[in-house]
Amino acid sequence: MARCSSLCRGSGATGEAFDLYRLALAAGDVSTSDKRATAQKAVTVLPLSQSQRLLDELRQAAVPGLDVSDVERDLARRWASDYLELRQDVVPSQAMLDVLARPAGTVAQGDNEMINTRLLAWLHRRAGRHGEALALFERASTATTGAAAADATLGRALSLAGLGRGAEAEQIARENRKTSTALEDLFVGLVAEDLTSATPRPATDGRLEDFADAVRARQSAPGASALAWYAFGLKQHQAAAAWFEMALAWGADDEAAEGHVLATLGLGDKAAAAALLAAYTPRYPRLARLTLTAPRTSNGGRSGGGALAKAEKARKAGDPAACLRLAVSIAGAEAALLKGWCLMDLNRPEEAALAFNAALSGDGKTSRDAAYGKSLAMLRVGRSFDAVEAAQSVNQPTERRQEVASAALAQAAASSFEAGNYAGTLAALDRRRLLVPEPRDLMLLRGWALIHTGQKTAAREVFTLLDRQLSSRETRAGLQELDPILIVDSE
Repeated sequence: MARCSSLCRGSGATGEAFDLYRLALAAGDVSTSDKRATAQKAVTVLPLSQSQRLLDELRQAAVPGLDVSDVERDLARRWASDYLELRQDVVPSQAMLDVLARPAGTVAQGDNEMINTRLLAWLHRRAGRHGEALALFERASTATTGAAAADATLGRALSLAGLGRGAEAEQIARENRKTSTALEDLFVGLVAEDLTSATPRPATDGRLEDFADAVRARQSAPGASALAWYAFGLKQHQAAAAWFEMALAWGADDEAAEGHVLATLGLGDKAAAAALLAAYTPRYPRLARLTLTAPRTSNGGRSGGGALAKAEKARKAGDPAACLRLAVSIAGAEAALLKGWCLMDLNRPEEAALAFNAALSGDGKTSRDAAYGKSLAMLRVGRSFDAVEAAQSVNQPTERRQEVASAALAQAAASSFEAGNYAGTLAALDRRRLLVPEPRDLMLLRGWALIHTGQKTAAREVFTLLDRQLSSRETRAGLQELDPILIVDSE
């Protein structure tokens, strides 16, 4: 609840503050300009519900000479700001969006920082309407300077990323990273995500140098870890060890510690690797399973079937860390495939995707298994469309294609629902239902999406069926939303 102004301090209740503001606005001896100033003050300090009520009363009163446009604007701005900054969870109404969208020459006149335009753009972005947000952010970024321009540029880059245009988003963040810490953090995050993806973009035009500078400036543990694993994948063990050490100094987790040990081992210094392992294990107990017996080959040659068999045996024995240590120094597509599965067992899907990508060069079965593994890795990090693309990169059995497609569509449905795109949720669920039966959790999601799109009859059928199968808090909540008087939660 917002704090009262000095007008209501000591009154003990916001209701009294509302009455005081209303009294001042109704007084006959108060000038129109003072009434306007009082109303503008009121909608910045009263609770939002009372501010809306006061505005409605001002519209009905139609005070001669009092234009409520300024009051409408201030309330719309406050409501949008509170919603975007999570101070309240009521979505601004369409009327408020219309106020923010008014063209220059009305309430937007004098808005040199384009506050209304930027607020409207952020609201579009939060709702998942990235195209509409991008257009508004682009307009604001060219018409403003300073902090307002940096805010619009940040929104522009985020909207491009939301549209799947990651390279453009990264370039904007890179070019403007010195204007705000938020843009520098975004630049670090976008490059880190790309470096740990299955197909990183080429490291050209000083991109990695700029990234490294930004990582140091922000002391970003995720950024340092991304650089470390990228270097490790290229067998640049000296650079990898240095970045892993830096990531740990900035608060990285046990994966960076394991990477530091493995990179040091890759340098051929087993004693130093053992010393690191002994130092890290008390802090990261998971590393106790790590052993330093990984075979290494010369000239990049394959170390033979014996080493690969040992790695496979370690994985079957439930020791993926040992499997990884054994597989990491063996060349060839089969070893890369096994490394990918070990990384998946260790819940390191980004690195697993890189390994599976390397294994795609293998023969028929190895290539098919690698594409399947890459799909599963992409699904685990929420990259549904990349998962489908990976599954289609080679000829896969029907059941595998269906498994990946159904999982990707389930993710797409959930993401659309979270973004408020309920029609998109239903479209994804309908496509998925053509492949496989719909489980209970997705039927619940369908029911709520139907409610949000106004299809109450269909929603009632879904929730009634689920409630008859197994009545739960979730099914009763859906039915109560449809018929609030008839349903009583018994829990």
